Amino acid sequence: MAKKTPMSIFYLLRRLIIVGLFNLIPDPPHHNYIFRLSNLVLRLFCPNLHHKVDIYSGLRIKNGHNLICEKGVLINRDCYIDNDNAEVYICEGTQIGARVSFITVTHNTHNKDVYWKPINIGRHVWIGANAVILPGVKIGNNSI
Repeated sequence: MAKKTPMSIFYLLRRLIIVGLFNLIPDPPHHNYIFRLSNLVLRLFCPNLHHKVDIYSGLRIKNGHNLICEKGVLINRDCYIDNDNAEVYICEGTQIGARVSFITVTHNTHNKDVYWKPINIGRHVWIGANAVILPGVKIGNNSI
């Protein structure tokens, strides 16, 4: 049976800081300066974000190093990215609606072994609000 990796104190603190900051910071256009500051802080914890990525408040993410976003990506309010041990790769120009979930962990229905599969989102994709993207999904370019 697959074992879950233990969480370190640093890892837990990092997750709390990210979630806390994004729940306190308002969205644009009224507070554009604060919005840009929140995106700069996010880049400290998610080094694989292009500098022209917009992320609205309420983002919950498990592992910032496994989130890769290209230029022009927009992640709307209250999204959840469960990417502990697998990457979520979002290509250029993709727009993600509010409350979308990306889940990279799954399990075998017979013996409950846990495993992770990466998620790949193509260029210029639009994912509507409340969608759930499951492990191993690949969405092609120019999809809705």
